[in-house]
Amino acid sequence: MEDNNIHEEIEEVHNQIIKDIKESSTILIHVDKEGDITLLTAGNITKKQSKTAERMLITVSPSIILLLFLSIEVFFVKLEDTASKIFKKIFNV
Repeated sequence: MEDNNIHEEIEEVHNQIIKDIKESSTILIHVDKEGDITLLTAGNITKKQSKTAERMLITVSPSIILLLFLSIEVFFVKLEDTASKIFKKIFNV
C-alpha cells in the first residue's frame, strides 16, 4: 500500500513538472552522482527565478565565510529534525 502511495506521489510531481515546463518558465537543476550540476531552463526565466538559481549555484563552491554559515544552518536543521522526531515519539503525534 505504501509503495503505491509513493508511485502516486512521484506521478503527481512528474505531471506538475511537465505542466510547468509546457505552460511557464522553468528551471530544473540536476545533480549527478559526482556532484556535477546541470541547469536546464525552459521558457523566459523571470528575475525571481534567476536570482533563486544564482543563490543555489553560489553554494556549489562557497567562500569560507559562507561555508561556515551553511555548516551552522545544516547543523541546526538536522538538530531541529532530530528534536521533532523525538517529540513525536514522546507525544505519539
